[in-house]
Amino acid sequence: MPTLLLIAAVALNPAKEVVANHANLTIYPFYESNSIPTGDYISLDDGLKQGTVIITEAGGTGGPPLIRNRPPNANVNNSNQRIQQQVQGQSRGATVNTLWLTNRSGKKLLILTGEIVSGGKQDRIIQKDTLVPSSKEPINVDVFCVEQNRWQASNNNYQFSAGGLGGGGGLADPSLRGKAQHDRSQSAVWSQVDSSLGKLKTENSTKTYQANLNSPKVKQSVDAYVIGIQRQFSMDKAVGVAVAVNGRMVWMDRFANNQLFRKYWPKMIKSYALEAMQAAERAPSPKPPTYDEAMRYAEARDGKMTHEAEDGVWKLIKIDGKSHVIYELEDLAAKQAIVVHASKMAK
Repeated sequence: MPTLLLIAAVALNPAKEVVANHANLTIYPFYESNSIPTGDYISLDDGLKQGTVIITEAGGTGGPPLIRNRPPNANVNNSNQRIQQQVQGQSRGATVNTLWLTNRSGKKLLILTGEIVSGGKQDRIIQKDTLVPSSKEPINVDVFCVEQNRWQASNNNYQFSAGGLGGGGGLADPSLRGKAQHDRSQSAVWSQVDSSLGKLKTENSTKTYQANLNSPKVKQSVDAYVIGIQRQFSMDKAVGVAVAVNGRMVWMDRFANNQLFRKYWPKMIKSYALEAMQAAERAPSPKPPTYDEAMRYAEARDGKMTHEAEDGVWKLIKIDGKSHVIYELEDLAAKQAIVVHASKMAK
């Protein structure tokens, strides 16, 4: 099975054992053993910056059928106000949990869970890892709102921005990414955003998660994490990392090759730093896992396997275990099916 072969080939053959530490954050890089060509992919940031990927509010003319979904588990604090806000938006022709995306790049677009798209009527994050073929026609993309108190905009388009921690809107921290992809619950996402804003002291009038990325104080601390981690290992041949916070394995991101990893690394390292900052403790953190222990975490694949797919385009495999959840995005249109991106979250 291509999925299993790829994971084993990468995880079991690191070029060298490297552990990078800064404060309560520990990073364990993976190194490729076999080069898997993936030159026909574009990232969301690259596409928005080049103008070949266009994201708009759903409900305009010339797009796909509008999906008007009420988010699940909406019975949280201020739920009536929030649901009313969404109904208002839908009646105006847009919807909270769907955006339209057009990929005219001539390449496949890889979008990751937790990527932030800022602008439009409110800031959103991508719900799940997805591949979007190049086409002149827009498609529906599932998103979650990460800005509760805004539903208006002078321009419905989502533009590339050089601001923020990750450029182009950045990447949510692993805890929020987990809520999006695993819980698939708007209320769970809102709750996690509230928690994040509180811990990082970035509360704001619209309750946008983007405030974490735009805060000068937060950015200064994040930069310290980034500098501390990046000077301890080489990017050459790296294809992913496992992540520990406060001495506990919490996350993993892994790509098909070094080229894809490099595209996403600048925003991934900053998202890990945000996670570590929210979990910072006054007492010294426990001793972090060894490299071998981190590899055992990354390689464990026990659990119930399910999947969702778009025929001939992509398949998203989910492995739900007792202590972890794995997601593997497989490109079904490649000459040889490959896992383009894999992530793993600790429960």
